Amino acid sequence: MTKHLLTSLIFVCIFIEACNDNDSGPDQRAALIGEWNYVSKEYFGCTDAADNRLLECGANNTYAFCLDMNLKSDGTYFFETNAVTPAGKWAIAGSELMIYGTFGYSLTQSTLILETTVTDAASGCKERYTYTKK
Repeated sequence: MTKHLLTSLIFVCIFIEACNDNDSGPDQRAALIGEWNYVSKEYFGCTDAADNRLLECGANNTYAFCLDMNLKSDGTYFFETNAVTPAGKWAIAGSELMIYGTFGYSLTQSTLILETTVTDAASGCKERYTYTKK
């Protein structure tokens, strides 16, 4: 009897855990779809620490190349400069987002952070782009 009870409890625990895995977070692809405001570009981990810097968009306009992005459900993406012609295709592969390069990414409800997966050979820097959901 105890053996059957223990087996049943293990089965229930596995079943509950399996359900939790399915409900653990939003569909990443669906969460990425939409319009994103370009907030900043950061150079970090540079060989020369003086090259580490944060370029922000906005009122101070410390960075002139601030392009908002729109990720469409059909897998295309647009930049604000050309809302008619797609800039290319985007896709998710594991923990990487392929868009205009391959990036590691993190996503919250309102913030998308893209981080280069390779270090620039000339500067030794990596790049981090931050977007917020419109």
